[in-house]
Amino acid sequence: MATRIKVIMFTDCVAASKAKTQAGDGPSIELLRMLERFTRDVAIENGARVVKSLGDGHLLTLDSAVGAIRAGLDLQMRVSKYTADHKPKTSLRLRVGIDVGDVHVDEDGDVLGHYVDMAKRVESAGRGIKSPVLFTDRVCALLPPKAVEFRRLHPVKLKGSPKPTTLYQAIEIGRASC
Repeated sequence: MATRIKVIMFTDCVAASKAKTQAGDGPSIELLRMLERFTRDVAIENGARVVKSLGDGHLLTLDSAVGAIRAGLDLQMRVSKYTADHKPKTSLRLRVGIDVGDVHVDEDGDVLGHYVDMAKRVESAGRGIKSPVLFTDRVCALLPPKAVEFRRLHPVKLKGSPKPTTLYQAIEIGRASC
């Protein structure tokens, strides 16, 4: 198993299980298919690799921190536009979490390790934030000056991390630096 530095991105559809219960499988499955299509398109456009579908979310890897943030923002924009244009019975909201670090890459391209776990926890830390694209201070350190406009959040204690982690919420590409 090879070790590589990768930018890891997790997405999760908020309240997907509740939506299935309220609207039924048919409409919910159609929304998840649309999300799958959006995710695959955004991945191609931003140099990402969709490692796997997780039912109501995805695990992606990238070689670029700016590319990961751009992909997260693009995905949020498409989901928001779709929701505004189609007004589905079930609300489609997405959380995105991004981290970077050395990960183990197996022969099938799956990624394993601490930073994969941390990216998932960053995504989960977005609970209660509208359409979050969150990233860690490790990702922020890789950004060129003025590459991303963001809002610095309070440090949070993520399970598996020995100390609080500073998180940032991406606003748009091209305005500020860490």
